[in-house]
Amino acid sequence: MANNFTIKKEKLDKSNSKLILSGDFDGTSAWELIHALKEVKNCSRVIINTHALKKIFPFGLQILLNYSFSRSKDKRVIIFEGEELKLKP
Repeated sequence: MANNFTIKKEKLDKSNSKLILSGDFDGTSAWELIHALKEVKNCSRVIINTHALKKIFPFGLQILLNYSFSRSKDKRVIIFEGEELKLKP
């Protein structure tokens, strides 16, 4: 994981959570985000805030995209927010 990458988790209410990403997003950071998404599996909606990301490495983005295509049974709504929506596929 990039030395400066962090994920802050916020429970907004019973069915909504927010993951706030900051730092550099690389391959290991992508797996960390995937793990965080699995931890909030009881939420029907997850907001991923990308505003504080500094740099996004293509390999990290590709890992996240591959995961998103493999989650067909996952019915949660995942919303990306932040300046430029940097991770939105």
